[in-house]
Amino acid sequence: MSLQQLSLSDFRNLSNVKLDLNPSCNILTGSNGAGKTNLLEAIHILGHGKSFRTHQLNQSIQKGKDGFVLVGRYSDHTTGIERRAGKTLIKLDGQGISRVSQLAERSPITLINERCFELVCGEPERRRAFIDWCVFHVEHQYRNIWNNYNRALQQKNQLLRTRQNSKQLDLWNERLSQLGRQIQVFRIDYLDRIKIKIEQIKQDFIDDTRLELEFVPGCSLDNPLQDLDKHKKQELKLGYSL
Repeated sequence: MSLQQLSLSDFRNLSNVKLDLNPSCNILTGSNGAGKTNLLEAIHILGHGKSFRTHQLNQSIQKGKDGFVLVGRYSDHTTGIERRAGKTLIKLDGQGISRVSQLAERSPITLINERCFELVCGEPERRRAFIDWCVFHVEHQYRNIWNNYNRALQQKNQLLRTRQNSKQLDLWNERLSQLGRQIQVFRIDYLDRIKIKIEQIKQDFIDDTRLELEFVPGCSLDNPLQDLDKHKKQELKLGYSL
């Protein structure tokens, strides 16, 4: 998948732009305020349905205009996004879609900027989210497993809020242990692949430096249900899952 052509109108300071792109590498140059970051923002929106600069897409509309239109023509599909009158219309190959995740399924786009250090120095949740995003694009069944896990977790938390010692809690723990173990195996497998790449890069740039990547799961892979059950009394007391 490669972005072959980018078209946009009334987006930030760019009124009417059409760019034919190289499938391998493209370098944007220009003076400050010319719109280089705006082009990157447009590509990000086409891949995620949201901006990396603002939570309000209306702020990306050119001043004095009532909306913007973005079109990305990829090697295997076309994405169009229109923001107007407070609503966002998204189309894939001319057909309207309702789930933003469908964009990510077709266009795996990641952003590298000054905040990337948060992946290393920030909270573990950010690292898990990044790994999940990567696995999502290489393992087609992962999305369903991940969604089922989160639905089960929501059901368990809903049950815990009633603070009733119910046998249903055991059923949800069993469900979570099964799905959670599958998720952990996918994550570990993907990180093993990353380790190979990192070792190759390290040999080229910092071969005399020790560099390790380790995945530490929150539950035992051998018996995740046992680990979940250890927290049952405390979870019932607190009213939410640990």
